[in-house]
Amino acid sequence: MLRVAMYLPSLFDSKRGRARFIVNVCKHLSKYCKIDILAGSRGKVEGAKVFSYPYLRRTQIDAPYEQLYNIESATFLLNVVKHFETHEYDVVHVHFPYDVLLKPIVNAKLLLHCHGWYLDPWKWLLRRVGADAYASCSEFAATFLKRIVNSHVHVIYAGVDAKIFAPRKVERKKAILYLGALSREKRVDLLIKAFSYVERKRKDWSLWIGGRGSEEEHLRELARKLRLKRVRFLGYVPERDLARTYSSASVFVLPSPAEPFGIVLLEAMACETPVIVSDSGGPKEIITPECGLTFRANCVRDLARLLLRLEEIDLCSMGKAARKRALSFSWERTAKSLYSLYKSMV
Repeated sequence: MLRVAMYLPSLFDSKRGRARFIVNVCKHLSKYCKIDILAGSRGKVEGAKVFSYPYLRRTQIDAPYEQLYNIESATFLLNVVKHFETHEYDVVHVHFPYDVLLKPIVNAKLLLHCHGWYLDPWKWLLRRVGADAYASCSEFAATFLKRIVNSHVHVIYAGVDAKIFAPRKVERKKAILYLGALSREKRVDLLIKAFSYVERKRKDWSLWIGGRGSEEEHLRELARKLRLKRVRFLGYVPERDLARTYSSASVFVLPSPAEPFGIVLLEAMACETPVIVSDSGGPKEIITPECGLTFRANCVRDLARLLLRLEEIDLCSMGKAARKRALSFSWERTAKSLYSLYKSMV
């Protein structure tokens, strides 16, 4: 059985894509591999053994934003060196570009799995050190990595647990939903501006915004400035409430113009909630015209146009098509794709 080390310092400190990917895929990957997880905090992951090592978290660091992850990762790397002296692996699977610094340290093949597309700060490192193999979360994100490493990049799509994320027996409200980080690149401001057109012309529709982030106060102020009365900030939505929240909305919107993939899209679709995404980025690889709509990236008016059309669309049929499409993205499929890649490396 292949021995694999999953490496992510912030695994238990983050609820974002990489952490969710590891937690979910290990449940299925453990049928094919023996998995150890190297993380910065104690915790449990089904299908894997967790080793925790201390590191300096970005919240403890006073440095420019672009340097935070480098410092965070460097302190973790220094603490795990001895682990690799006493544990043998066939593959070490890292999830951030900076972590290719492990390559000369580990006696194993190194897989760099990029879950995003912005790689400019690490170009020099990827070209000088690199990895033995590369993976990406979408074709869209893979194009950026290919330009730097001049190597084949395997596309490994994330999945969704269709048992957990299934339509709940709740009333569908005339609500437009966003769930995710409230950060600048997500362009939630664009969604709020588009909704201002809806509020003026559709008196019974609401906008629900779930999540936390650095832009939250700015977004609240924007809603106040536009004098919007039907924008509701949900705050952090716990895992146990996600399916119910998706199922309570009529449509899910991901306004980001450069989303690498979007696990939240699959979760919403699995709950029979149609989706609206921009016409650029990874989400285009997920949705079809039967299960979702696209608008011109960064265009408030085009998004508003779609939102104003919602009452003309058979959202129920679109939602059923969305779930059918989501079912083709299973974590079992993701695990099999990863295992095939691991085998090709050793």
